[in-house]
Amino acid sequence: MLNLTQIILLTIVALSGIPLGLFIKRYTLEEMKPGRKWFSIIAFAAGASIVLSPVFLSDNNLAISWAILVFILLLSWTSGVKKNGKRR
Repeated sequence: MLNLTQIILLTIVALSGIPLGLFIKRYTLEEMKPGRKWFSIIAFAAGASIVLSPVFLSDNNLAISWAILVFILLLSWTSGVKKNGKRR
């Protein structure tokens, strides 16, 4: 079972994907055009892994893997979104 400190740290790790994704989007515009499809594939794979991971993992390993996968999902999702909110 996770305690409150671990839950808070895992939440911070997971949500840090948003500012890092925005940083990547801002400073790598030229590289984002050819790599857009790979960010979509990575986001899909992370989402599928989040759904399937309870089958293969248990308790603490599940929480840690969810935090990492949510980080990857948010990072790849925010990198692939235009400024006006529409997907590229």
